[in-house]
Amino acid sequence: MREVFLSVLNMSVTGCYVIIAVLLGRLLLKKAPKKYSYLLWSTVGFRLACPISFASVLSVFNTGLFNMTKAQSAGETVLQYIPPNIGRMAEPSLTVGISAANTVISERLPVYPGVSGVNPIDAWLLAGTIIWLIGLAALAVYSLLSYLKLRKRVSTAVKLTGNVFEADTIRAPFVLGFVKPRIYIPFGLTEREKSYILRHEACHIDRKDPVIKLAAFLILCLHWFNPLVWLAFMLMARDMEMSCDEKVLSETGGDIKSDYSASLLSFAVGRRFPGASPLAFGESNVSGRIKNILRFKKPRVGMTALAALLCIAVIVSCAANPKGSGEEAPVAEPSGEIQPPIGMYRFENSIYASPLSSYAPVKEQMPTYFLGTYSMNLLTNEGDMTIIPVVYEASVVDETSFEAQFESADLSFGIPDISQYNERAVFTLNEQNMSFPRYRVYRMDGEIWLALVGGFTHHIFQLTPVDASDLAQVRRISFQNLDLTVPLPLDYADMLFPRGAQSEDNVVIEAGFYPGDLLFRIVRHTNAEFEDYRAAHNADVDSVLHFARNDSYVYSCELFKDVVPHSPEYAEKYDALLAELHSFVLPGMIEENGLTPYDEGD
Repeated sequence: MREVFLSVLNMSVTGCYVIIAVLLGRLLLKKAPKKYSYLLWSTVGFRLACPISFASVLSVFNTGLFNMTKAQSAGETVLQYIPPNIGRMAEPSLTVGISAANTVISERLPVYPGVSGVNPIDAWLLAGTIIWLIGLAALAVYSLLSYLKLRKRVSTAVKLTGNVFEADTIRAPFVLGFVKPRIYIPFGLTEREKSYILRHEACHIDRKDPVIKLAAFLILCLHWFNPLVWLAFMLMARDMEMSCDEKVLSETGGDIKSDYSASLLSFAVGRRFPGASPLAFGESNVSGRIKNILRFKKPRVGMTALAALLCIAVIVSCAANPKGSGEEAPVAEPSGEIQPPIGMYRFENSIYASPLSSYAPVKEQMPTYFLGTYSMNLLTNEGDMTIIPVVYEASVVDETSFEAQFESADLSFGIPDISQYNERAVFTLNEQNMSFPRYRVYRMDGEIWLALVGGFTHHIFQLTPVDASDLAQVRRISFQNLDLTVPLPLDYADMLFPRGAQSEDNVVIEAGFYPGDLLFRIVRHTNAEFEDYRAAHNADVDSVLHFARNDSYVYSCELFKDVVPHSPEYAEKYDALLAELHSFVLPGMIEENGLTPYDEGD
């Protein structure tokens, strides 16, 4: 239902622009027959009811005021100001079709706060959807009750002729019904009044106005939150009535202007139930109609032709999407220009699951994903670390190649539609390494997807960047079997690879540059073992720092020599990492685990 609400919002934005254009068109048609103003509202109804349209260079949206490139990212036939994936974007953005406003609005959108918080955009959309449904239901129920109440009031009406009925419970004529509409008039009208009043109401029926007004009202129910749509509905009803008045005058001549106006005025003064139902045709906007009747003159041929041309121009230009603005920008070739999404992520939701899979991910139990330059590390809540060597191979993905990664069509359900995304890149991580499960990472505009593959795609997870407020939790790896917590700096997620807690040789944790050059190792020994350990010499170890102890153990940090960083970037950070080891990791272990700093004099 949220997708329906977003579609209505997108149509409503387009409808606002079209309503404004129609209002300007009505000003130009002020002296023209009202049937042309009435006809203009058809393009508003089309825009508010249909999410797709044709593209043309004649579109009003091709003017310099608008920039619909982003709104047409899913294709020229659709204007999507609010993307359907906005709640899953790392950096949410939307458009209103006007460049100056786009930046201002997008900068004020809240950013997803991480897994520890609630996504504010998702919360807004959920609340908006609920409020929209409540408003829609309330308006529909009110109108239905009003319609039934009006039907009850005329239940005692007496048939005059054909579909014309007289009733003593009404003070103004109106049309009621859709399939077989009836004309209801009050008792006491003169034959002259009946002649032009029945012509007016018959004109509504001949033009199918009851059906048109019902359709317009249903559109109003969908867009009840938009004040411009209420204005459009009201003005459309006025143009509808005035155009019928003008038709009656053109058929009968101008000699009934005074009587016609007097009848409308008497109906307005004596009416006891104004606006009984939005779906009935009553004598509304009497003052404006009387003025229009008294000013009425049969239009000249030139005026009619000019009005018709202007009407057609407004309808076509407002109904069409812009041509050419929705063309996608060229996608960068994968020769070094598509950068892998290095960073730290957590599971947000499941985008796809194979129908043959029984696995259902639970958000609270999912690991933290470290996408590093040479590895992907999966850190569980229990502190277990799985290190998967990766080699990023980037390429642009289209709909055909994407769908080919899934099972056969008869077994695939719910395959994500990627046509709505502008940037579509895929990174294969470890296709040739059969020792680990195979993964792919997709970058879809601002979203990061992680796919687990094996012959075909089994699962796709939506990942979200870990917020800074969560780093304190992620940077502490708890080894329950050793009853220890080891804080790791964020940079270690990309450049160093904890091997995990080990029971052999008293190793607590070791880390180093992939594929195996150790940078440091933390070990512990009992007091009895420690004396032998301190006396021993390890040729591979450059230096040993005995940094902490408790009643049972002494903890040492071994720094290894001959470490060769695998890139200039690593070499630049090498000294910084060692400094962080001394300033963060080792003091953090002491603090987190209630250890005592080691003193050589102990």
